[in-house]
Amino acid sequence: MSKTLLPCDIVQDLLPSYVDGLLSETGTEAVSVHLEDCTSCRTIYEDMTTPEETTPEEKEQAKEEIDYLRKIKTRTRRIVTLVSSLAVILTACFVTIYFLLFSGEYILNTVKYDIEVSSHELKIQGKLPLDFTTAKQKITEENGVVSLQLSSKKTFLFTPHKNWDLSYTATSEIHEVRINGDIIWQEGTTISPYIARVYDARHDYIGSPSDNEYLSNTLGIQDTLGDFTSELQTKNEPYGWTLCLSSPQTGDEAKLQARMKRYSYVFLALIGNAGEITWKYTINGDSHTYSVTAEDAQEEFGKDVKSFATTIRDFQNFAREIGFES
Repeated sequence: MSKTLLPCDIVQDLLPSYVDGLLSETGTEAVSVHLEDCTSCRTIYEDMTTPEETTPEEKEQAKEEIDYLRKIKTRTRRIVTLVSSLAVILTACFVTIYFLLFSGEYILNTVKYDIEVSSHELKIQGKLPLDFTTAKQKITEENGVVSLQLSSKKTFLFTPHKNWDLSYTATSEIHEVRINGDIIWQEGTTISPYIARVYDARHDYIGSPSDNEYLSNTLGIQDTLGDFTSELQTKNEPYGWTLCLSSPQTGDEAKLQARMKRYSYVFLALIGNAGEITWKYTINGDSHTYSVTAEDAQEEFGKDVKSFATTIRDFQNFAREIGFES
């Protein structure tokens, strides 16, 4: 009589779990006893536990699959490395661009400010370009002069556009207000940025070609009348400057001369020893000469034209009187 207690069909159902070691101790012992006595079940068990022999073709196919997987892994690693490197480079570029373009501070001397001064109280509003916003501010005060240092920076994701809106209470009565070195208010008169730049270009001697050129460029004469050459008369008084316009002029000659007169008054006021300003030009095919002297200005305004440049406030009021503002 056989020692096995389990029928073959049950043992064969249990063999997979037996091979994997999943049976209980009792079940494992019962299957082992059965396999010792049952040739049929033992053969099945041996087939299950004996490694399958592979053919050369199957081995080659397996090797190719492994090589392919290795290539995929290497390629994936390279792609990950490349993407990571690009991410680092792009981040570095982004940070560099930010610090170069957006974190720097700028002094914008062309900003027009609305200013209110009442004894000791000062209110200032300044409209910045849309691609700029406010940055640092510093306010100092000395002998009735309030000086503001206002810097701006480029707008960015975390720095949206913002205009200047400041209030300040001075310790003494305010007589003058400066922003970034430019006088913008003096004794009740608001000074435009353009007039401030023109006034800063004043000089003492008409015999200085470089100073004359700087003043004419600040005025913007080349933008309105075109290029010109200069002739200076510095031997005898009245000392003079002749501007010879290179390009033919067009339009109404009376309006052209009115513009030349305004420029001449500014030259006579801001150049210390200037006594005569002469223009040589061609219009409608004819050559003309037009001169304005300090005596002409004296006769029109009833006072020495030089007195209009005593202070920037005087010059601002003079510029408004002759219709000379930009």
